[in-house]
Amino acid sequence: LIDARMKQGRQYLLWLAFVTLCFAYNAIVIPLRCSFFVQDASNSFYWFIFDYLCDLVYILDMVLVKCRLQIHYLKSWLFKTDLLSLLPLDLLYILPSLRFKSTLRLPRMLKITSFWELFALADSACKNPFILRIGKLYSYVVYMIHCNACIYYLLSFWIGIGSNVFLYDGCGNAYLRCFYFATKLGISIGNNPDPTNVIECIYMICCWMMGTFAFAMLLGQIYDIISTANKIRDEFKHAMDSAIQLCKQFDVPKELQEKVRQWFTYTWKEQKILNESTILNKLPTNLQIDMTISVNYAMLQKVELFQECEKGLLRDLVLKLQSVVYLPGDFVCRKNEVGREMYIVSKGVLLVYGGVDGNQLLSTLHEGSVFGEISRRTISWLFNAVCAEERRLL
Repeated sequence: LIDARMKQGRQYLLWLAFVTLCFAYNAIVIPLRCSFFVQDASNSFYWFIFDYLCDLVYILDMVLVKCRLQIHYLKSWLFKTDLLSLLPLDLLYILPSLRFKSTLRLPRMLKITSFWELFALADSACKNPFILRIGKLYSYVVYMIHCNACIYYLLSFWIGIGSNVFLYDGCGNAYLRCFYFATKLGISIGNNPDPTNVIECIYMICCWMMGTFAFAMLLGQIYDIISTANKIRDEFKHAMDSAIQLCKQFDVPKELQEKVRQWFTYTWKEQKILNESTILNKLPTNLQIDMTISVNYAMLQKVELFQECEKGLLRDLVLKLQSVVYLPGDFVCRKNEVGREMYIVSKGVLLVYGGVDGNQLLSTLHEGSVFGEISRRTISWLFNAVCAEERRLL
């Protein structure tokens, strides 16, 4: 059904989302049916259709997908969990005392592993995963309130609906009223009624403790997510502020200070990092090669000088590339300077000036242009990519 090479791909992610949707159905409906008694003989047929369709998805996921994606799946704890999630306790429906008891489907909740796997894969696949992480945390909080609402209705039913001011009074939509009360109780807002007996006191204390813990965890996780999201930007800003402060300390001219600020601003806009090699060095050698080739191979193929080269040679050249940024108005090199590098224009335009006074425009170099290749005859090769909107070369 799905090739193992596609595990990180979109198709597997979509399938995992579908399995997670079936898990969400069970996770929401099972407590609801256990407490609010919404299942009876008149609608059981429809409940059974949805229940066993979800069971079928569970089976397909275990037999046709997981077995093909994971070599050691049958020996893993995940297989045991998936197997337990399909325990056929529904067969006990034939007993009159257990008929329509949704508690028999509680093992289906063990499929939460698909929920965790979905968010783990989506987190690595998303361009901006921070919203996804916050959404996951909020889903935990909403589900806790959902379960608390079910418990509150069971408590009211057990003691007696409307028997005192603390319990559900039987008016309006039962689920919405209980969910509203559970939300107020969990986050401790509004004028909540006082409990009237020991059981209600214990329930209220547990709700307060659970709510305090849940929202403290939520706030802490949100703080960590936001801090992580802004960490790179803050480090970059700190580096820029340090460089500007150093310029002011040594009375560097305002014009040069502005160029330093422009360089930092442009670098952040283009690559969001000061030195991309620091990230590449953390990867294994084979991944460094693949990353470098993926980024620069297409650019080398555009260079006329390398169009007749073999792929093996281009692969070796790609590994020698280093990125460098020049701001508009900067001189890349001047006449009579010793050449040590060969430059390839990756982005932007370079202007070549010459003549007697040095103000005569001789040529314009665009993306894919090469200069400095003569120096390679006597000096070891070192390539740089020049990135900017306009360049001047003398």
